[in-house]
Amino acid sequence: MNFSKNSKGSMLPILLATLIFAYFIYAAHVLELHKPALEALRKPIGDWFGEAGNPVRAGVWAGASVVSLIAWLSSETSFLGEMRGEITGMATTVIIIDELVGYRNRLQEKKHIIQQLSSRSNDFALDAARIIEKEGWHRDGSLKNIKVEWANLANVYLPRAKFSNAHFHHSNLQNAILYLANLDGGKFVRCNFEGISLISASLLGTEFYNVNLNEADLVNIKARGIQFHSVNFEGAAMKSANLEDADFLLGSLKNAILTGTNLRGANLKTVGDLETANLKDAVYNKHTIFPDGFDPVAAGAIKVDDAA
Repeated sequence: MNFSKNSKGSMLPILLATLIFAYFIYAAHVLELHKPALEALRKPIGDWFGEAGNPVRAGVWAGASVVSLIAWLSSETSFLGEMRGEITGMATTVIIIDELVGYRNRLQEKKHIIQQLSSRSNDFALDAARIIEKEGWHRDGSLKNIKVEWANLANVYLPRAKFSNAHFHHSNLQNAILYLANLDGGKFVRCNFEGISLISASLLGTEFYNVNLNEADLVNIKARGIQFHSVNFEGAAMKSANLEDADFLLGSLKNAILTGTNLRGANLKTVGDLETANLKDAVYNKHTIFPDGFDPVAAGAIKVDDAA
């Protein structure tokens, strides 16, 4: 077979690339580098093929790619060679449409699973939460502005979840694990948060109405400007929390642990049982409002001069 000078020139880069690729494959085999690589690929590939419809999708992609490749390898005078542009276009269109349909279906499935968080069945709600945590949707902003009503999310595990501007109504999150979560701007009405873990969570500008936070772990929360309306904190741990400018309207702090807490500008005038709380080393300033007759110094709190 005769090759023109141009054809030889065009084949040289392909030949070099093939030789380099073959060399790396051989080197990986000799050094056994392929084993950890294959192990790392095996699980995600197996999981992908295990999903419904994906084996068919893989077959469609492979078929379209093979037909397109054959067309480009065929002689320009052959039927496939003459139709290579059209064949490639059709193959690309098939793959793009398949991907768009798959993407749309995944979005619908994601929306359905997130909506399932509002289930009154604890098993269904926890199943949804497990999928959300596995897929990382709790951290990608998918839960922002979510509205959850009458949900039974007891014992849910969603650390670092981004629930900013979320609204929870009449929901049960007893013993939930939400440490390092972002609940900024959220609104929680008539919810049971007993025993919840919100360690180091951010609750800036959050509002709580008639919420049970008994025995809750609120250590090191960032809750400046938070609104607590008729909230019970019996036995709650709020050590080193930032409650600056927090507003406690009614409710109870019976046996709450507020050691080292920042109470600058906080309004505690109408909260109940503050005398039973542990305020050792909690800091307050001239703008902090305590209940009538309450002595913060005797309780172990420290007054600070913000101007200093």
